[in-house]
Amino acid sequence: MDAPVRPVRRFVVASAPAWLTCIGYLAAFAVAAATWSVIHAERKAAAMARFGETAAVELAFLAAEPLLRQDRIRLSLLAGRMVDRPEVGGIAIHTVDQQPLVVVGASARRGADQLLGPYIEPVTVDHTVVGDVRVILHADSFGVSAQQLLAAAWPYWLAGLVLVAGVVQCGWMLATRPRRRGKSNGATVAESVPHTTTYLLVANLFARHGTAADQREPILRDGLAIAEQVAAGRNGAVAELPGTGLLLAFDAGEQSDRAFEVVCAALELRQRLATQQAEQAESDEVPIDARPWFRYCLDATTNAPNIQLQALGAQPQGRAVVLLSSLAPDGEIIVCERAYAQLAAPERLLLDDFDNPAAAALTADAAPQGIVRGLAEAAPNGDS
Repeated sequence: MDAPVRPVRRFVVASAPAWLTCIGYLAAFAVAAATWSVIHAERKAAAMARFGETAAVELAFLAAEPLLRQDRIRLSLLAGRMVDRPEVGGIAIHTVDQQPLVVVGASARRGADQLLGPYIEPVTVDHTVVGDVRVILHADSFGVSAQQLLAAAWPYWLAGLVLVAGVVQCGWMLATRPRRRGKSNGATVAESVPHTTTYLLVANLFARHGTAADQREPILRDGLAIAEQVAAGRNGAVAELPGTGLLLAFDAGEQSDRAFEVVCAALELRQRLATQQAEQAESDEVPIDARPWFRYCLDATTNAPNIQLQALGAQPQGRAVVLLSSLAPDGEIIVCERAYAQLAAPERLLLDDFDNPAAAALTADAAPQGIVRGLAEAAPNGDS
């Protein structure tokens, strides 16, 4: 007997949130239906009272003369016209001694389940009561009953119940599904991929943004060759950022002073690109601005191993480094807080403050530490 009971019990326990949701949904539906029924009944009664009283007053005014003369024909015509209205279920006209003179439609004494009334109005002539009129109304003409509403809307309520219960059950299953466990000691297997630290150095050809593409191309071509030489001496990689400049990446590796070595690479790259600009200025090959061509920014990022360099520059941290490089002064290097924190002896750098409100507003993924002016006199150059 236990075998078939256990699966049912497990199903009930596992579906407890869905069952509770169904109960709550049905309770809310019952409260809503009861509230609607009460409000609708009050409005329906008020509407019927206004209509019934108005119809009775109107009929009493028209029936005064024929009732005084006991004219059954005219009274029947008046009652028939009144009963033709869809809201009216029956009309009865009585004499002063309560004898029915004309009865059209449902009887005022007999009534019916869907008929309400009567609404009685005395008929007076010269302040003398000569009889009364009684109006009976069709209840269905003044609104939809609760039974009719339930009969029409139950498929929609049922569909809503199934949908809500299904969503709650799926959410509960996703939230409580067991995590993967290790086979040896039961420890949780980490699902995230281990990340590595990479230093990003951007050389932004910002000063040449307004020039034609054929003038930028030789500058980027020669600059890329220089950047490849600088990166090759320090186990780095280089890629061209279309429309922006150059991107150099250096893995942190196991070296204790890798951050300082990358700073030295940035200083070397700036010096060699400045030399390229000076040599270019002596030739007539490309018209050139007097101000430095490139602006620089250095930061440390965390990323998955073996990621492509172009993809690294497209990540939020990479885009932030590119944006910060455009905010740097011409020919200057901005070092960010993450890269600066990796320095074993930060006092070896000569830094100036970088005060630019746009940097804080536009670069939430990279915070500038300062502008690198050079190395302290006692600092080594970081070359291997």
